[in-house]
Amino acid sequence: LDNELERKASYDSSLENIYKAIATIYFQQHNYSQSLIYFNKLIDVQLQQSQSIEHPSIVETYTSIGNIYLKKYLIYFIG
Repeated sequence: LDNELERKASYDSSLENIYKAIATIYFQQHNYSQSLIYFNKLIDVQLQQSQSIEHPSIVETYTSIGNIYLKKYLIYFIG
């Protein structure tokens, strides 16, 4: 799957939905490391497509990334 996605052009708008779906699935499965990988791929695509870092979808993705780090922190320090 990764190889197929990498072959798509980074400006392909379908990548945004695919990366978001995969990242969300990993997040729901508590696989935060994999989720981060796909949210970071998502943010790369979004930044290439958007004119503003303040675009609502980019803000939403950064919030999701922040939530993952919060979850990882809570798991590490609280258990």
